[in-house]
Amino acid sequence: MIANKKSNQIKKIKMETSDWISGVSAIFALVAIIISIIATVKTNSLAKKDYLLTHRPFVWVENFGYIDNKNLVVNPVNQVIIRVLNSPATFLKEYYEYYIIDDKGNKTIIEKQEYEGQIRYPDDKSQYTNTSSKVTDQIYLSLQANQQLERIIKIEYAWLSSEKTYFFEATWKLDKQSKTWKIVTQNAD
Repeated sequence: MIANKKSNQIKKIKMETSDWISGVSAIFALVAIIISIIATVKTNSLAKKDYLLTHRPFVWVENFGYIDNKNLVVNPVNQVIIRVLNSPATFLKEYYEYYIIDDKGNKTIIEKQEYEGQIRYPDDKSQYTNTSSKVTDQIYLSLQANQQLERIIKIEYAWLSSEKTYFFEATWKLDKQSKTWKIVTQNAD
């Protein structure tokens, strides 16, 4: 009978140990499932963000320039180049404004141009420019000492297949000595 009691105690201990190991294993399995769900959600989020950043269109505007026959860079004061990167974009709105501003903040508008609904492709295959016919060298040369020539460009654009919109906007001042546009402000998303 004593041997029988010891045998039952050993079986009881073995069963309790086995149950304990099963419980710990179940907890580890549950933790592993939770971690894998969190990792999947995070990975999916990062993949979407990476896809958007590497495939969405990026648009910006720069000073247009070319090299003349004397190998000198020429930057026309009335022309800009519109850059498109990654994928085609629908230009929902384009706004170009050139004006003279004096030291008191008075603005004399030279020209405003507005366009809507153009589709533009990445500039590895296409080149887009905007030219102002009213901003001439005569305007630049006739500026008084207290006057500056400025331009504002705003572009609102979207993917061809998306309603999410992005923007680019910048303001430049013309440096009278170098006859080149200098960025005052530039914002984009």
